[in-house]
Order: sequence, then C-alpha cells, then structure tokens
Amino acid sequence: MISKNNGKAVWALVLSAALMTGCAVLPNTYETIPVEETEESVVEIDISDETEEESETEEETEAEETEEETEAETETEPETYAIDEGYTRVNQIVEATQNVNLRTGPGTDYESAGLLVAAEQVERISDNGEWSQIVYEGNVYYVASEYILVVEETEVITRAAENEDGGESQETEETETEAEAETKETSTYSWDEIAALPNDSIPYGFSSNNRDELNRPTGVLYYENLYGNYDADFVGPDTEKVVYLTMDEGYEAGYTPTILDVLKEKNVKAVFFVTKQFVTSNPDLVQRMIDEGHQIGNHTCSHPSAGMPSLGMQAEYDDILWLHDYVQETFGYTMTLFRFPTGAFSEQSLALVNYMGYTSVFWSFAYADWDTSNQPDPTEALSSCLSSLHNGEIFLLHAVSATNTSILADFIDGVRAAGYEFGVYPSTGF
Repeated sequence: MISKNNGKAVWALVLSAALMTGCAVLPNTYETIPVEETEESVVEIDISDETEEESETEEETEAEETEEETEAETETEPETYAIDEGYTRVNQIVEATQNVNLRTGPGTDYESAGLLVAAEQVERISDNGEWSQIVYEGNVYYVASEYILVVEETEVITRAAENEDGGESQETEETETEAEAETKETSTYSWDEIAALPNDSIPYGFSSNNRDELNRPTGVLYYENLYGNYDADFVGPDTEKVVYLTMDEGYEAGYTPTILDVLKEKNVKAVFFVTKQFVTSNPDLVQRMIDEGHQIGNHTCSHPSAGMPSLGMQAEYDDILWLHDYVQETFGYTMTLFRFPTGAFSEQSLALVNYMGYTSVFWSFAYADWDTSNQPDPTEALSSCLSSLHNGEIFLLHAVSATNTSILADFIDGVRAAGYEFGVYPSTGF
C-alpha cells in the first residue's frame, strides 16, 4: 500500500519519465498514452526555448541600454575637454566683441593661431578671469576674456541637447546656424581656397577726368564692381552727401601733431593707416589718435614697394598679423581696416585680407602728395580736392605732406561749404 507521501513521490517519478519519453500520463490510472506531436503540444512543453528567448531579450535590452549610455557619453564630449589648473570649467556659448587672436597658450607670448572674428560665436569650456579656453574648429585655443561676451549658458553647446520634445535641440541648432552665418560673412574663403586664387599683381589707378553723373571716377566704379565682393571698399555709398578722410602714416615727418590739432578743432574723425615703423617710433601719437576718436588701420609692417602680392601668401599673412598683434597688445586697440601699400593687390591678397577679418579700404581721390621734396602747390591742391567732391568719396592724403597740413583746415571748411559732411568710417566697411 502506498502512503500519501509515497504516492506523491511515485507520481513525480512517473511524470518525469513521461516527459522524457514523450508520453502523457493519466493521473487516475498511472497509464501512459502516446502524445500526438501537434504544434500546440510542442509549445506547451518547450519551456527551455522560452527561457532562452527571455534571456536573449534581456541581453538585447542590456546591450541597447549600454549603447544608449555610450551615445550619451559621446554627446557630452565637450565636457571631457581637459582644462588647465586654476581655471573654472564652464559650458557657454560666447561671442567675440571684436577681432581677437586665438592663442596656443594663455598669454600674448604664445603663438597666434589665427583670428576669432568679431560677432563670431564659439564654445567656452573654462575661464580664469583673464584668459578663456575656447573650442574652435575642434581645437582648444586661448583668448583674452575681456574680448568675449557670454551669449548662452548651456549643458551641451555644439551638439543637440537631450530633450524629448526637441525644443532645446532646436535652439542649439539655431545658434550654430547663426554662428556659421557670421563666419561666412567675414571669411568667404578657406585657406586652401585662397591659395588657389590668382596672385597676379593688379595695380590700382584711375583717371580723374572720366566721371559719372554723380562726379564719381568711372575707373573707381570698375574696381568696385569687379572686386568689391572681397569686402573691399573703393568708394562709399552714393545715397548721402558724406565723405571720408583717410591718411597714410608710413613714417613721421613732423606734421601729425598739427594735423591732429586741426581735426580736433574742426571735429573731424579720420582713419590713420599706420606701418610698423610709425607705431613703434611714435606710440604717443598713436595713443593720441585713439584717445581723440580716430580709427587706426593696418598699413603693414614692411610696406613693400612692389606691392603685397610680391611677398607670397604666407609672408603677407605674417606681415599683416604682426602689426595687428602689436597694436592690439600695445594699445588695446583692434584694427579692422586695411590699406594696401601702393594700392597694388591680387585676388589672392584681397581674399587673404578678408580671411583675416579686415576690410580693404582703397580710395576715390588721391594725388601726388607723398614726395616730401616735391610738394604740390597749396592753392592747386585745395582746388583739386574740392573739385572732386562726390557722395561717398574716400580721400587719401599722406600725413608726410607739408601741403596737406597747410590746407587741411581750408579743405574741411570747403567740403562743408559745398554741403558735404565728414563721416566716421564704418569699422567693418560698407
């Protein structure tokens, strides 16, 4: 006789055997009958397959979660940039308030790697109050903190932020688009594209006798139409009776203090295009120009008599950049206007100047005033200046000229008597 407990044990043995032999068990008789191998019956007893599927699903889920975590870590890559000791980590979009040098280290002694153009936006990852680490085209550079302005505080700056509804991502993308637009406006060509442009020297000159109905030299308009797209100004807008005074300062001949006195008395602002020789020899005059509201323009270090194209692209870049850095570091002033020595240029040099954040400023009036040993007659010079008047006129006068110095006050009065006024040259050109 089988007890209750023994019966359970026997039943368990029978059930186990049945499962192994593919038979069904009738609990009332302990008899077995063959099981028809239907699709349904296989599903009911194939417990191991279900377990394996569940395990595979769990593994896939874990793999997906790991992949998502990896992607998330990748998306926050800007936060992984190393920062220097003494710097505070930040995640900000900042905007340059003016053209500023990208340095390879925190200080003006470090090499300049290029320019961060005014209004261009980049990511700032750290700051120590004086210098900031920024990410520019995937590389970390240093810029002086005083020349950048915080636009946005954000967790993820250069990549889409994590947000289910996509709102924050859209804002980030718009910011990137705006930054790209600013860059394209001031840097039309890449370095390699500039290198591929023609470097044939193009002399600048025109006849003062051939003029349009607005008294503008037609030769100037020819250059403006052909090369103005390189952010080069040959004449200003013709919509108002405004003229602009620019003066070239290759060296000091003793007349600049008097010129500044007259300009101050007449309340006229000029652009002084300076060379390395002038700024290094006359820092007090340069500082006075800045203090009295005049603009300083880059007229190169070497002032090559054969024109800038004769130097070659890299030498041109170095020449312009040295003076740019010197004026910025010595006077805290960032130059944005450039004048080609002798006026000679090439398409390559125009594009290079633009690439460096400058507007090239030519002229729609000039005369032979630069030879200190052969100065023009003051009466004839004044008549020549006033007879050329036209809207948007850009005057080029040399500050080494005794004639220019002597007629300057009468010239200003004559321009105003003709119904014109002297404008302040736009820092980014027309």
